[in-house]
Amino acid sequence: MLGDRLGTANGRFSGVRVLPVDAGQSYLEVSFQGRGRLLLGEGMEKAITDTGTYRQTFGPEGTLRGEGDVIMMTDDGDVAHWHGGGVGYSTGAGYSATFGVTGTFLHATGVLRPLLLFANVIEYEVETDGAYDWEMFAWSGKKHIEIPQQRQGQQTPSMA
Repeated sequence: MLGDRLGTANGRFSGVRVLPVDAGQSYLEVSFQGRGRLLLGEGMEKAITDTGTYRQTFGPEGTLRGEGDVIMMTDDGDVAHWHGGGVGYSTGAGYSATFGVTGTFLHATGVLRPLLLFANVIEYEVETDGAYDWEMFAWSGKKHIEIPQQRQGQQTPSMA
């Protein structure tokens, strides 16, 4: 079930590389960095730096497919590693595109650990000049799962 909004971010491409043709496909590698907020339940929000790289290929009629990794770091030093992929299409000149993305957090520390409990879906938009923004939502299967409540000073439940 599509659940709570987990966060938003915006930023800009920091690098674009053309990769060698692989199995007849052309690829771009895109690196990016931005700032955003993660919403962690019970009104807790954390500012994050959003840094990532993804590899994108081009399909027929303007379709785009990509897969990548993102590190999200709070200002307090907690870190989460996200991995996912999606499909989209070109919406205009330059890098303009829209994507539907799914992913999961593979590792998280501190207050970000509850992000390990569910998958997520992201609406990801890119402008002509490489500026981007995304909005992430929890995705938990048939039943809605809320982000575990955390209070200042409490230990995060074990994810083992």
